[in-house]
Amino acid sequence: MYVVFLALSGTVFAIVLYLIVPTGSAINSVFTGICGAYVVSWLAGLVTPGAPAGAGVREFVLFAILHTVVSEADLLAAIVLGRSVTVVGDVVYYLIAVIMRTKGFDASANGLSSGNQSSNP
Repeated sequence: MYVVFLALSGTVFAIVLYLIVPTGSAINSVFTGICGAYVVSWLAGLVTPGAPAGAGVREFVLFAILHTVVSEADLLAAIVLGRSVTVVGDVVYYLIAVIMRTKGFDASANGLSSGNQSSNP
């Protein structure tokens, strides 16, 4: 499941970067590298103690890896916008969970529970 999440996260960051960088740039040929750099930076933020959601660490590592590929101004804009997209995504998923909880969504009744539960009527 993490592989899918990391691939999707790296792709979202690459799209944000492509939207910011001027057309005709040479970054089209390094899509996989951009996604990989994002994954490495995300993992660095994950394993750093005291950094909630890798704040600061993820951005530093991403900048350190990609600053030779993309202009610094474009890269910084993409990093800030990428963090903003991540925060908005987290808030949206939180709101969906709150709505599901208030509407009485029962994951076990819909076959979405991951635990071993007995079926006592």
